[in-house]
Amino acid sequence: MIFDLFKSSISSYLRSGLKNKDDIESTRKVILINFFSSIGFLYLFIFGTISIFNDRLLIGAVITAASFFAFVNFFYLRLTGDIKTSANVVVFIMSSVFIFLLCTGGVENTGPLWCYSSAPLILFLQGKDNGTRILVFLIILSSVVLFYPDFPLLTAEYPEVFKTRFIATFCAVVMMSFIHEYSRQQSYEQLIEASAELDKQARTDPLTQLPNRRDIEDRIKYECKRTSRSNLRYSLLVCDIDYFKQLNDEHGHECGDHVLVEVSKTLNYIMREQDTVSRWGGEEFLILLPDTDYNGAKCVAEKVRSKIEKLKIKYDDKTIHITISVGIGTSDSRCEIKEYIRKADEHLYQAKNKGRNCVVGYDE
Repeated sequence: MIFDLFKSSISSYLRSGLKNKDDIESTRKVILINFFSSIGFLYLFIFGTISIFNDRLLIGAVITAASFFAFVNFFYLRLTGDIKTSANVVVFIMSSVFIFLLCTGGVENTGPLWCYSSAPLILFLQGKDNGTRILVFLIILSSVVLFYPDFPLLTAEYPEVFKTRFIATFCAVVMMSFIHEYSRQQSYEQLIEASAELDKQARTDPLTQLPNRRDIEDRIKYECKRTSRSNLRYSLLVCDIDYFKQLNDEHGHECGDHVLVEVSKTLNYIMREQDTVSRWGGEEFLILLPDTDYNGAKCVAEKVRSKIEKLKIKYDDKTIHITISVGIGTSDSRCEIKEYIRKADEHLYQAKNKGRNCVVGYDE
């Protein structure tokens, strides 16, 4: 039964608790906390019960209490999703049991053997920096317990050689665990950087370095959700360079690419910081204007049209003049993204039919 709870706890947390499904670190901590809180609970409870039945009441009571806290922590994480607090509880249990077993010796002085497992778990849950601080504190505290003359809490009797070797071997385990955690964290950071770079490439047009169709669609979806809550409007401008095919035929595709890059730079320059200019496809650009109604969008569209009309593009000792046609689509309470894009496209075609180099749109 405990294994079924363990699996269902992880799966339900991944479905509802994680804000970011790609958060590998959070997923890893959830698995570790649930593993310790469930499997650790069984170990502690069994050994605590055995100790009580064998009249080792103090050891049994402390270990059974630790198992109770582990059990409660298991359900606390399941109900709240509070990873940080649950991780701190696990570390507190491990550290407390560590010192207790070291002071009492456990059963026939075998208690310190269980202390080694705390090093990797503490580093895994707290990270290499905080985890190292906690482990250094445990090493110092262990040294005080073992080597301070007549330490009041030390009831177990250890040979001097055991004391020295325990501290030395525990330091070795800490160092190896630190190296492992450091290597793992470095690999994780490199993975995140590589993933972010790949995601950026997948969302960026390679020629203009503008957001591509996939990226702008996601941004429009986000804007639609945001404005639906705030009762605001956003607008879309679909811009198309006039006679672009003719320009390619006369000057070559390299010239056409150069024109696209220059137009991209110009559009980015004249837009507000919150606006997004994207390459929609071919010679078309789609501009997202947050918090902008139809009248505001029309002013921006006219500004775009006028700026492009005055643009002088230098290529192979030639000065190329171009114009741009713009269609406007403005959101309403329905939040139908495809409809707004379709309207902007429809208005763009109307602008083309009116003779190009103009803006078409209407306030529904």
